[in-house]
Amino acid sequence: MTSKQAMSSKEQERLLCCNGEVIVFRLSKGSFADKGPAEIPGLHVRRMVFDRGTRTFVQKSTGFFSIKEKNSYLKILCCDCVSDFRTGMNLPYIVIQCNEKKNVFKYFLLFLHSTNKFEKRLSFRLGHELKDGLRVFNGPVILWKHFKTFFCISSQTGKVITVSFKFSSVEWVGEIGNLGVVLLGQKKCDLSEEEYTPKPSKSDYAFCNTKFCVYSLESEEVISDTYIIPPAYSSVITCVHVCATEIVNSQLRMSLIALTRKDQLISFQNGTPKSVCQLPFADPHTVQLMDSGGDLFFLVSFRSSEVCAVWEKNFQGFCTSKLFSNAL
Repeated sequence: MTSKQAMSSKEQERLLCCNGEVIVFRLSKGSFADKGPAEIPGLHVRRMVFDRGTRTFVQKSTGFFSIKEKNSYLKILCCDCVSDFRTGMNLPYIVIQCNEKKNVFKYFLLFLHSTNKFEKRLSFRLGHELKDGLRVFNGPVILWKHFKTFFCISSQTGKVITVSFKFSSVEWVGEIGNLGVVLLGQKKCDLSEEEYTPKPSKSDYAFCNTKFCVYSLESEEVISDTYIIPPAYSSVITCVHVCATEIVNSQLRMSLIALTRKDQLISFQNGTPKSVCQLPFADPHTVQLMDSGGDLFFLVSFRSSEVCAVWEKNFQGFCTSKLFSNAL
């Protein structure tokens, strides 16, 4: 595929909702308004806000990032918002793939600042294409899986690291005090036959066969496999958000929330279920901690585009809505 063909494809434009704005990313040659350098490959950004008077989205500001790889096929992989470890601020990001030559792929992550200036925060090359499964966490940290092995690169290390521990899945990546960047995920336990009941049910087997662990990238070792999430919940957990951590008597303790396949939001304190909220919709897929003027609540998004807010203080749902229902 030529560069010109790539610029005209729909996948080269992505939308992101952030802080009350709609951010439009687009890979092209030239600017949105047919101004500027027409032959320079680049990433354009537009910030749009909703005008209630005209009931339309209007352009607030624009920005441009020049891409040096002029003869390469460029592709937008993903965009969202994550926290910058340096400041703690949530910033929009975008990940771009560049096919430089056969079997050589370059990837870079750009932060978008409030001034519409782009910052290249991460950059790396691989001998294979990341077709799916790439995830970006706070930091930023990029995580992906290739041939049953997890790899990651963080803004702190600046290089691709092979995760030597054999996770079956990774649910959360973040920074914990002097432990540095850690991965929280599930591993399959090789249990001997005598550790099972004589006739275990399929669900019991699933519960016993997986376990949550916390792995340190710096020391390349498991730093905890207790006080996280009980094994009985392992098979139903779909998403995890770590709220707080501390070291007590050389043991890592965690406070976290998790979404389940049973459409629940569960709070865990040091490995013990604390609160449960039955969610109003099916298939929840992400959860975020939001601070609204001192009141903390969890914002749960569903695959149906519904959103539900849950109070942190009493773990009760209090607001549901459809994304963009007031704007479209």
